[in-house]
Amino acid sequence: MRELLHQFMNRRISRRSFSKGLAALGLSAAAVESVVHNMAAAQQPPAAEGVSFTGTGAEVLVETLRAADVSYVFGTTATGMSAFFDALTLRSEPQMILALAESQATSMAHGYELATGRTSVLIVPGVAVPSTMNNLYNAW
Repeated sequence: MRELLHQFMNRRISRRSFSKGLAALGLSAAAVESVVHNMAAAQQPPAAEGVSFTGTGAEVLVETLRAADVSYVFGTTATGMSAFFDALTLRSEPQMILALAESQATSMAHGYELATGRTSVLIVPGVAVPSTMNNLYNAW
């Protein structure tokens, strides 16, 4: 299988030949399709250039959210998150939508995604994750 992958990655065999080779090794049709799909994605060239940014971890996180075109971040206030809140207040986007409880913030993030089709972001402290679980299950 390693040789087959190597040949496919180096474009010495076609996708069809790669699929036939995987099937000959005993992989099911679903497994072959999964491998072929993932290998095709891996062959995509990386972006020609990125954006260089220097800042704190919180500032890098906020810039990453901005680059992903995230408009709103849902969550609650908590200890240990002040650097993130500071980084948010220095920029116009994304905006923080505060909830009284983590479960409410989870539902708000899910509702925003359902209503707009846009990526929603939920940020809560680690100790609050159990409070989000029921609504994460509902969102799933």
